[in-house]
Amino acid sequence: MDTFIKVSLSKFLSVCILSVTLIAGNNAEYVSIPKKDLEAMQTALVKLINYHKEHNKKIRMLEQKILEHTKNIETVKNIALENRKKIDAVNVKYYEPLIKQEAIVSVSAVNVREKPTARSKKLGWLKRGEKFYFEKIVVNKKGYSWIKLADRPGYVSAKTVIITPKITFKKD
Repeated sequence: MDTFIKVSLSKFLSVCILSVTLIAGNNAEYVSIPKKDLEAMQTALVKLINYHKEHNKKIRMLEQKILEHTKNIETVKNIALENRKKIDAVNVKYYEPLIKQEAIVSVSAVNVREKPTARSKKLGWLKRGEKFYFEKIVVNKKGYSWIKLADRPGYVSAKTVIITPKITFKKD
């Protein structure tokens, strides 16, 4: 959800609470809604706002985990390059390290989509526990993270997988 919509929703809910509060207060005699119903509406709106805030915190935590995994992959790449330089220094034959970004499906099944949107054409699916390699993580216009598959065309939702870095070696 983009920032404009998040802010708009928060403002809308705040206005609803303010409206219900005003109606429930001194102006209650002009409205035919019982005061207890207005208080129940106000309580429900407060719960909705709190749920919205908690959901946004979870999204930010997941985005932070994705960034941490990306940093870990970069660290592993740097270590592999440093080791290559050490091997070059002693003139020993080596194999080129490749960092393959691997992920495992963590839900019962996930759809593989043509584009990084839930409404794009379905190309297939992956089942729970299935491992696959991916090229990169992209964020679509709506702010959702998607993973671009490396071994075939398509994208899967980032919230449905667990990312694990893996090192393999390419022979000369």
